[in-house]
Amino acid sequence: MSTMRNAVHRRNHQERAQPQERAKWGLLEKHKDYTLRAKAFAAKKTHLRHLRAKASERNPDEFAFSMVNAHTHKGVKIADRKSGESLSQDVVRLLKTQDAGYLRVMLGKVRRERERLEGGSIVLGKEGARVVGGEGKGGKHTAFVEGSGEQEGLDVGEWFGVEEEKEADAEDGVEQQLDDDASDASENDPLPPSPSLPSRTAALAAATSLKSAQRDRKKRFHAQQVLEARVRGLRARERELAAAEREVGMQRARMGNAVGGVNRDGVKWKVRERKR
Repeated sequence: MSTMRNAVHRRNHQERAQPQERAKWGLLEKHKDYTLRAKAFAAKKTHLRHLRAKASERNPDEFAFSMVNAHTHKGVKIADRKSGESLSQDVVRLLKTQDAGYLRVMLGKVRRERERLEGGSIVLGKEGARVVGGEGKGGKHTAFVEGSGEQEGLDVGEWFGVEEEKEADAEDGVEQQLDDDASDASENDPLPPSPSLPSRTAALAAATSLKSAQRDRKKRFHAQQVLEARVRGLRARERELAAAEREVGMQRARMGNAVGGVNRDGVKWKVRERKR
């Protein structure tokens, strides 16, 4: 019986819309809206009942200093300072001056670091990729030697591995020049050179050098990506510090009545200038 009853099509219930003459009162409340409102009202009523029970069972001898140092105003908790007195305007201006100085120092530090990274170059060494050169002061590196003689003969380029990379680049340039000369000679020579198979050692050396070049290329590409991401982060940090410094400067100027602003009532005002 229930199967046949559910098989028969029944018209869906549709709630009526808000009449045209009552459109000024907004949308007509539907059953789902009433359900949500009823559930919220019941939850609030239950919460208030629990609070009343908790207040009735509270120990009358209980005391906390926050009961004296804090109070509520229009539902907002307002806590007094521990010292019991508010700071004067001169002290607040001095604190904002120190904040502006700190922001200025950090902004200069971030700007120098960004300029150093943007003007530097990536060098591959035994310890990995690093950035050398560029404007600004970088980190310090201390080299420990045995004596004054070794200190005088210390080569900075050899110590950091820069000379090895230059020599490798020079060798690559010489090999490229030899290959170009060989290609030019083969083009000018009417007779093709006799084919000669490379030895096993030469083939292994060529494969090893090719793998090493590919590995160095990947390292350089990864280091370049890391450098670009760091530069983007420094640029964003520089923009944030510059905006914070401008905001602190505007606050100091408003406290000194040097510029206009907006009061608590939302009314704009500006300093009255003397007529010339």
